[in-house]
Amino acid sequence: MATLTTDGSQADVQAKLNLAADGDIVVLPAGTFNWTSGVTSNTNCIITGSGYTLSGSVGAPSSLPTVINFTGTTSCIFANLKTTIVGKNWRLTGIKFIGTLAAGNSNNYFVGIVTATTKTNDPFHIDNCVFDSGTTAQNIHIVIGYVGPGLIDHCTFNAGPASEIIHNVGYPGGDTTGWNDDVTPGTINATYVENCYFYSTVINPGGYPTALMGADGSRSVVRYCTMYFCQVDQHGTAGQVGSRWFELYNNTFIFPSGCNSSSYFAIRAGSGVIYNNSGQGGPNSGHAAIGVFSDDTATPPPYGPGAGIFVSGSPNGIHSPVYLWNNTQTVSGEPPTIAISAPSANVTSGVNFFTSPTQPGTITVGQTAATANGTSLSYVPYTYPHPLVVLPTGGTGSSQLFTDAFGLYRSL
Repeated sequence: MATLTTDGSQADVQAKLNLAADGDIVVLPAGTFNWTSGVTSNTNCIITGSGYTLSGSVGAPSSLPTVINFTGTTSCIFANLKTTIVGKNWRLTGIKFIGTLAAGNSNNYFVGIVTATTKTNDPFHIDNCVFDSGTTAQNIHIVIGYVGPGLIDHCTFNAGPASEIIHNVGYPGGDTTGWNDDVTPGTINATYVENCYFYSTVINPGGYPTALMGADGSRSVVRYCTMYFCQVDQHGTAGQVGSRWFELYNNTFIFPSGCNSSSYFAIRAGSGVIYNNSGQGGPNSGHAAIGVFSDDTATPPPYGPGAGIFVSGSPNGIHSPVYLWNNTQTVSGEPPTIAISAPSANVTSGVNFFTSPTQPGTITVGQTAATANGTSLSYVPYTYPHPLVVLPTGGTGSSQLFTDAFGLYRSL
């Protein structure tokens, strides 16, 4: 393992990345560096800033010493992950990214991660970073494609209205690969987002950002995160391949007074579990709920909520419902239990999704070897914290507190 020190410029960082072998460390010094174009990493190396302290809290403080001001039109850092490089995960840590990204441009973002169409690669890891695109609408910060396991933890994201901050695109371009193999709940084989903080400083108009958008057969787990005027979306637009599997739990949603927010989660495709989430704040001029619906008018929708593995001749796949339990709120003027918004005509309670006050004894998951009724199993969440998480020496982070941009205290 070699350490390659850079001067922080785009040219020198790229030069050191060209020299880096799997497991090497590429270091950027403290300071603010203006990049007009990005870099590409073709090895499973570590890219790190300098002089920061690991966070044990939710999110990362905005005062990270290494700052990249990115004004390019493509990606700031693009990683081509290798597969089966045992013990040598690609990692990005300790850097603050700022800059005005192009609105609605899926090719202009801070970080892109891609590998071959496989889930056998070692997990990627993004931690203790800040991503801030200001108040510009419809920005994307991280794009993840063709990737199996990965972790984004202890990061802070600020984006403008209607932004889709993390894009977990799975298998893009209409590829149905993600709907033709098994899902195993509670395992490492998903993109994990945990202990992150998402917020927007633009409260009106009411176009709140999406913290994570899952699509195209992706697998996503969002847990122990705080969302300030943000939601989570599982994409399912008619004519497109939707998100396949999700586990969304133990998240806190904060509604600033007078905002107009209509949903905690927008579940438009796939199946999974949603539990132990909580809302607070308000009063909210909208009536936030958990949306379980389909944009597709077909009955049943081919990739809609409650669909499992894609099977020829079965337009809704093998039965694989969405399960929801113990989602509560203390939002001013709202009932204590988060409501399920009125589903579309082709999505039915008790068929496509089930609600209960506590965890069901078993859940049904659509698998390749299953009958048309799916496979029943007992759901157990994956290890928390994620095994890749690096906490401050000697601490769990539970006692670490700092204030965010709104003066709110945050901790585990």
